[in-house]
Amino acid sequence: MTLKIRLAVRDWDYLTPLLLGDVTSERLNLDVERIATMPVEIGKGSPFDAGEASFSRYLTDLADGENSTIAIPNFLMRGFRHGCIITRKDSPLTRVNELAGKRIGVTGWRDSGNTWTRAILRNEGVMTDDAYWYAGRLTEAHPIQDRLGEFGQPGRIEPMPNETPMMQSLAEGWLDAVFTPFIVDCH
Repeated sequence: MTLKIRLAVRDWDYLTPLLLGDVTSERLNLDVERIATMPVEIGKGSPFDAGEASFSRYLTDLADGENSTIAIPNFLMRGFRHGCIITRKDSPLTRVNELAGKRIGVTGWRDSGNTWTRAILRNEGVMTDDAYWYAGRLTEAHPIQDRLGEFGQPGRIEPMPNETPMMQSLAEGWLDAVFTPFIVDCH
């Protein structure tokens, strides 16, 4: 009997042998769907049987009693998050501690990468309450979805106004910085 699994993953180079059919199994029929951004959920009505997920999101769900998802640890993004803090080229901000009192956009409040980046700020003395946080889609191409969960705090941690893409808002000068695990082409 062949087991069919529908897998949602980003375009990681290590998946090339799998996508080209160089790696196969007689017991498994793997349907790989390459996606630009992760779905909100895997399981619970998702069209996917498996996929990438933020480790911090998984742990939060587990702590909330969600036990229908099984995690297989595979830490894909092993880079330091310092490079994931984006400001405008003409920004006067040059140090992490200068983000105190500023508007900061995040692609997801509880995403692992953004959790680590907020830890970098805390290490420099900038606490969560020292900035104004906005969660939203990075670019127009990214889906509109809930990126805060239960972590929103009116006046402190909110969705991006009018679902404006964060890179657009940064370019216009409304946001002072954007935290994202994926660097985008800003040209």
